[in-house]
Amino acid sequence: MPGPAFSILFFVVIIPGAGEVPALLTVIFPFFARLFLSENPAGTEVKQYAEPIFLSRGIDTAGRAFSRAAIEIN
Repeated sequence: MPGPAFSILFFVVIIPGAGEVPALLTVIFPFFARLFLSENPAGTEVKQYAEPIFLSRGIDTAGRAFSRAAIEIN
């Protein structure tokens, strides 16, 4: 069983360091930061904002009706 010195080292240095190293790498290297982002973050943000508005107003049901009609015509 490790002693108290190892426990202090583990909880004060190693665990926070596991989060600090990737954080610093994302600040220093833009290509590393892109690993944590989706391909189109702006599109994702717009979708997250607009989707509840469309659903609350029932606009999605009209779109389904039009798409069904277009399929039936073809």
